[in-house]
Amino acid sequence: RQTLTPLTSDRISNFPIWTPDGKWVMFQSKPAGKFQLFRQNVTGSGEPELLATFEGILKRQTCCSPDGKEVLVTRWDYDPNHPRWDNDICVVRLDQNEKYHLRPFIQRDHNQRQGVWSPDGRWVAYVGDESGRWEVYVEPYPGPGLKTMISTEGGYQPTWSRDDKELFYRSGRGNRKMIAVTFETEPDFRVTSFEELFEGQYQP
Repeated sequence: RQTLTPLTSDRISNFPIWTPDGKWVMFQSKPAGKFQLFRQNVTGSGEPELLATFEGILKRQTCCSPDGKEVLVTRWDYDPNHPRWDNDICVVRLDQNEKYHLRPFIQRDHNQRQGVWSPDGRWVAYVGDESGRWEVYVEPYPGPGLKTMISTEGGYQPTWSRDDKELFYRSGRGNRKMIAVTFETEPDFRVTSFEELFEGQYQP
């Protein structure tokens, strides 16, 4: 009907993600250098609910867990002496009353970002640059366990299929190719097939 129904109006809200039940949108707001995580009813009714506040280090939420109790967050902690060691993947528990603890999940001497849970909550796909370029990896959650490299020619923006049978990601020069892989998880996570779906120039 060509009408607009904004969920937020503070002009600094961004990076929205859905809760698994489809009833809420979580988003980030950054007033006065803080990282604040809110949720808003998708109908737009009521005021946004503040979930977490963190000082200083820049963070970005990327995925809500299937049970709705945790959020994956990419943390940027710039160290000029180690410019490649900036990005880590952390977890925020939403059912704790200590406002809210940020727990490292993947914290290593290189960058990792864009973490997303599998629909069953057992795995996290993400991208890391330890090979010298961005590639897609999968690790068990909450760990520990083996890390599996998924992409072979660079990879970015992993996304699971809703039926938990495929993993999609972008690859190639300029991330122009959309790739789908199938996999097995027993006894360990491994790729069973690889297919290039289509290619084009798309926004992230």
